[in-house]
Amino acid sequence: MHPRIVYVVPLLDLDTEQHFYNLYDLLGRVSQHADLEVIAEKGERNASIPGVERVVVQRFTMPLLRALELFFLIARAVWSGRDRIYVHYSTYGGLAGLLCRFLFGARVFYWNCEENAGHWRPSRSRLDLATMKARLLIEWPTGLVIRLVDRLVTGTPRMATYYQRVYGIGPRRTRVMPNSVDPARFHPATTADEPELAARARELEIPPDAEVALFVHRLSPRKGSRDLPDLMERLARRRPQLFWLIAGDGPDRAWLEGEIRSRGLGARVRILGNVPNRGVSVYYRLSRVLVMPSRQEGFPRVLIEAMASGLPFVATAVGGVEEVAGELACDETLAARGNIEQVADLVERVLADEDLAARLAAEGIDRARCYTPERVVKRFLEITRERLS
Repeated sequence: MHPRIVYVVPLLDLDTEQHFYNLYDLLGRVSQHADLEVIAEKGERNASIPGVERVVVQRFTMPLLRALELFFLIARAVWSGRDRIYVHYSTYGGLAGLLCRFLFGARVFYWNCEENAGHWRPSRSRLDLATMKARLLIEWPTGLVIRLVDRLVTGTPRMATYYQRVYGIGPRRTRVMPNSVDPARFHPATTADEPELAARARELEIPPDAEVALFVHRLSPRKGSRDLPDLMERLARRRPQLFWLIAGDGPDRAWLEGEIRSRGLGARVRILGNVPNRGVSVYYRLSRVLVMPSRQEGFPRVLIEAMASGLPFVATAVGGVEEVAGELACDETLAARGNIEQVADLVERVLADEDLAARLAAEGIDRARCYTPERVVKRFLEITRERLS
């Protein structure tokens, strides 16, 4: 029997640079095996997801009206017979789902994969306005949802253990389901890709002898963007042919651009801004190494995208990174959180050692097969078909 599910996603935008783009493909595949309705909190009014028959985008923008509308939309889906509510990250979607569980007996599944504890606490020593606002609007509601839903779903076993420890929920209420990567979009470069890669390199004015390092993330302190200038400066002295592509935007962009100018690094760096996820794969195939110096992570999709593309990576061992990476990568290309000198050493080693880079690429391609959409859809259906007491 097909499960009947209402799925809440924060955004429906086919041009988004965020991981939601991969989620749309996954939902289209899920809809072949489930009676699925998708509610998007934001997005174009008439937007659709290929393969999903019923998609609803919220209309209101005022916070109170949005909250009431979201509850009404979820409740209407439950009244129509969908007894499983699956919420992706949305705190207020989780709260509305819990209210529907209390009123109508629906079951609530909540996906979260982020090291939340302490992230929303600007100051523990004083009760300033920013601290209280973060606690009232983000930290406390999120903690309530995590503690009360029927199943908390997260990306790796380590992250499941994190939630059990920080929020006091038992192992019976946590489930692990990874992100997915589509090998049809993310794959190593072939001869058919060469014209596009050559044209993109000319467009970006990448020198023919350049070694391209890629950063794909939001430009924020959590994702390590504040460490990029020091990292670039260290490596510029060791690998003068190194050329950086920065795919992302965020609160650190103006600061990062200023640092790059002041340190004389502008000729070897291109900040691309937000790149829609459906078009980002060309940059993986154009690069020699992915660099991810994050301070906090959950399940970083950029790593599985790089692995599927045959691109070695250097990353910090935070969140679920060690469980996503293969054995060789864990031994050879993971640095301690905040250790920029170690990150620089590892990047230099990957670029200098062609044999190591080739072995990392092969391991990554093999490892990425664990994250195919077919496997993740199967796991999603296993979780949502469970009998819940």
